[in-house]
Amino acid sequence: MLDTKSIAELYRVRWQVELVIKRLKSLLDIDRLRARKDSKLADLYLHGKLLFAAVTQK
Repeated sequence: MLDTKSIAELYRVRWQVELVIKRLKSLLDIDRLRARKDSKLADLYLHGKLLFAAVTQK
């Protein structure tokens, strides 16, 4: 069983992940994939966008 402090820390980390995802979707326009979601093209598109974000972020 987790104590209150551990639960609060896990929630804080989860919230940070949500904020990063929201920021990436906004900056990189990845909320609208230009291919079917289960296709290799969609995978390549998403990985390319994430690589671009990693290279250009300070």
